[in-house]
Amino acid sequence: MTMVKWTIGLIVIATGCLAGGFFWGQTVGFERGLKHAALQTPATSASATPPAPATPAELASAIKTGETPAWTSDEKSTTPAKPLSPEELKKKLQDALAEKDPQKQYLAMMQLAQNLDADTVKKTLEDLPAAKNQQSRMMLTMLVNRWAQLDPQAALAYAQNLPDNQTKMWATASALASWASKEPEAALQYIGKMPPGQAKQQAMFSAIFTLGRTDADKALQLAKANLSPAEFQNVSYGLFSSMAQNDPKKAADYAMQLATGPGKENALRSVASIWAQSDNQAALNWAQTLATPADRNTAMESIVMGWAQRDPQAAAQYAAKLEPGQGQNRAISSIASAWAQNDPQGALRWAQQLPEGQAQRQALNNALSSWSQSDPKAAANFILTMEPGAAQNEAVNHITFQMARADVQEAMNWAQKLPAGKAQDSAISQIAGQWAQQDPKAAADFLMTKGSEEMQNKLMGSIAYQWARNDPKAGLAYAQNLPEGKAKLSMIGSLVDGWAQQDPKAAANYVSNLRESDRERAAGSVASQWAQNDVVAASTWANSLPEGKARTSALNSIVNNWVENDPYKASLWLGSLPAGASRDSAVSNFSRRVADQDPENAIQWASSISDPNARNQSIQQVARTWMRSNPEAATAWVNASNLPQETKDRLLRRR
Repeated sequence: MTMVKWTIGLIVIATGCLAGGFFWGQTVGFERGLKHAALQTPATSASATPPAPATPAELASAIKTGETPAWTSDEKSTTPAKPLSPEELKKKLQDALAEKDPQKQYLAMMQLAQNLDADTVKKTLEDLPAAKNQQSRMMLTMLVNRWAQLDPQAALAYAQNLPDNQTKMWATASALASWASKEPEAALQYIGKMPPGQAKQQAMFSAIFTLGRTDADKALQLAKANLSPAEFQNVSYGLFSSMAQNDPKKAADYAMQLATGPGKENALRSVASIWAQSDNQAALNWAQTLATPADRNTAMESIVMGWAQRDPQAAAQYAAKLEPGQGQNRAISSIASAWAQNDPQGALRWAQQLPEGQAQRQALNNALSSWSQSDPKAAANFILTMEPGAAQNEAVNHITFQMARADVQEAMNWAQKLPAGKAQDSAISQIAGQWAQQDPKAAADFLMTKGSEEMQNKLMGSIAYQWARNDPKAGLAYAQNLPEGKAKLSMIGSLVDGWAQQDPKAAANYVSNLRESDRERAAGSVASQWAQNDVVAASTWANSLPEGKARTSALNSIVNNWVENDPYKASLWLGSLPAGASRDSAVSNFSRRVADQDPENAIQWASSISDPNARNQSIQQVARTWMRSNPEAATAWVNASNLPQETKDRLLRRR
């Protein structure tokens, strides 16, 4: 399942961003955030006992599914718990800011903020370290939200005086979310008076989310009146989550009234997810009644994803009964992702028993991707036990990045154990690229001692390019000690190319002192990079090189750049070059590149080539181009030329 992400207002909590999950907790009811019910079993009656506060694992599970937390009643939200002593408050604040796990940190900050009265909030804000990182900004925003529950005007005044614009924007939106939950009209009047801009937009988003719980009609009216289609798409998931928590049937009816598009898709996905948490069967029955296959698949996918979090075996049995096709494939894929978060080996055993095909491969990949995030080594070892073929190849592609990120040396050792072929080559290539970012010498050493000649030729250039970004001289010293061959030439060329992007003059001086056998590709790279910024200096350097392949490569790189920007000056420069093979090659290149726009001039330049064979070949190339654009003029020129009659006949026959 493709996780729905709000680009503005909500990002998954696990990212740790200020604009992340805590903002969702605020906009749908920060005050209700301590009683998370996203994973509760369906209530059997209206008087069911409210669920206990969410554990970090439960919150993380809900986050990973892309589901929206459903919060419980907020009847006593403004009543703080037993007051904390100054020492206890300071300790809890320090612990919350120091917590490394994003989900645990989120809950710790929420619990701390909810235990404070207005005076203590103000004191805590005074003691809070400067909001220069995401953790302190998140804590600040939560405190402002709590303050706004108790005194919205004071909280807003504080938020508006914050010096950092980004923190000010989120704190203001957070305060307005609390205010809108109690006095929506007053909050909306305040927002209406704000100057246009991102801050007003975020404030409007927060009000819309909040009203979605209490006044769906008003929330939708606000959204339609104040948001562009793109903005509505961004907020539709959160808005309809808010609406569905109170009345999923009504929210579903509203969603079906939306125009077809991403906004409707997000709304259906959100409603289906929230509805299934409280009444899975009712949600399934509703989804089956949707008229279009696209709407049905969207809703079913969301329902099955949530179901798989709660009871993956039951969700798998249901998916097996669906009609074969894309809808069933997506359901199976979603189940594998959700199942693997808690029981990766169970998910993989189930996936392996599925019929061979796209659905099975996607299920295996999703299960392995989830497993690799928690235990990449175990997931990688499992792949080694798979039968060689398409399923194993796809699995390798899905897990290689996680392996390399965890332990690049271990990942390379693992890749060496894979069956020789496309999957192994792809894995080694990915790992080497990532390794080169961390330690290019170690990556190069590994390839040169354990990699095949083909792999060395293919990858040493990409490793060198990474090396050139930090220490091109060290990389070149390494390359000079390599045995002669393609790997060495590729590495020198990539190093010089990367160096030339940073300091073309220094790279050019280095290339000038290389042996002729190592100089050809490097000279072309330097000239090409240098010409992008200073074509005159580049051309002067290229012209200083001795006659040979390196000079020819450099001159052609100058032509390629100059002819695109100023062909007239390029022609003047060509006219200044001394006769020789390198000039002939550059003139031939120039003639070919200008032949479409100016064939008469191009053929004159081709005729100036000193080598008879090269001249004849270049003239024929230009003449053929001219024949396509102006056959009459080209024919007249050919007939009047000094070309051999055989060549004339051949050109005229192709007319």
